[in-house]
Order: sequence, then structure tokens, then C-alpha cells
Amino acid sequence: MFQRVEFVRFPYANFDEVFIMVSNPDVLDGVSLAADAIVTNGEFRRWLIQQTKFSKHAVDAISLSECQKKNRSPNANNWWQYYWIVSDECSCKKCDGRPTDFLCVFKTPDDFRFAIHAKIVSDHSNLTVKMAEGYRQRAECWMDPSTTPDTIVPHHEATTMLICREGFSPKGPGVMTCFDSVLYIEDIAARLAS
Repeated sequence: MFQRVEFVRFPYANFDEVFIMVSNPDVLDGVSLAADAIVTNGEFRRWLIQQTKFSKHAVDAISLSECQKKNRSPNANNWWQYYWIVSDECSCKKCDGRPTDFLCVFKTPDDFRFAIHAKIVSDHSNLTVKMAEGYRQRAECWMDPSTTPDTIVPHHEATTMLICREGFSPKGPGVMTCFDSVLYIEDIAARLAS
């Protein structure tokens, strides 16, 4: 479905994240290509934002990928992937020490900033309600100026998104509803192909 892209295994990656890289590389590759398109393809960027509660900003929002890149550790693989704050380093004390798989911060001409916090799952993900709820907690923490970690580009609002295949079936009830929106990798592929 996608051109193969190589990724580095992170020391804090859990089984699910490693499984995505090994068993379903096209899921992560698709998200990598989407991240590139957010920066280089205005039509794709508008379409992605339209899938969120920030759709009214889709026409004029730009990606702050360069700012995100500058805030990352020199060891970070790229600007969008695996934002991770250790629980005891977070001032809100609610973040669960797990990574946010995909983070993209946008800015409008009037300097309104918003972020998409996305979880990327494989077909056989062990995603639990607790893990899914962690995305909302991190989104709330990271948009609060008093608790935003130094590596996160400041933003005013955030939304959460689950990125998966159309056939994804979570292990437990309530997982999908923990996210503000769900985006299917097949839709990303179709949009990138057009």
C-alpha cells in the first residue's frame, strides 16, 4: 500500500508499537507519508484538519513542524513521532508515561494554535481504555501553559485521533469513544494517491 520507510526502535516502545513496525509496516509508513504531506501538500493538510473539530481552520492553518523539530531532542527520529514524557517529569502528574505516537501542532494567521494527538494502532493492537484515555490526559496537560513540557510546542487547544485500519476491532468496549475522531489508514492512502 505504501513505499517502505525505515524506523528506529525506541527503547521505551511497548510491544504494540514494535508490533506495528514489524508486522504492519505499511500502517506506520502511511502515517510517515502523511506527516510529510502535512508539510508539503496543502490539500492533504486541509483534508486532515477537516477530519477534526478544527475543520473551520483547515483552509488557513499551517504546520509548525519546524518548531516541533527544534524543540525535539537531537536523538528524535523526526518531528512528529513518539512524544514521550516520563510520568514523574510531568508537572500535572496525570500523564501516564506512555508516548503520543503522532503529534502535529498547527497555527492560524491570527496565531491560534491547535494540536492533533494521534494513537497509531495495528490490526492486533492491545489498546486498552486506560491507554486511550491517556491521550486525552496528555492533550489536556500539554495545552496548559503551566504544565506544557519543554519539548512540546505551545498550543491553545487539542484534539485526539485514532489512526487504524478500517477493520480494527479493539479488545475492549469504549476504546474508540475515548478519541475525538477516527481516521482510517485506507482513507489516508486514498487521499495521498489522489
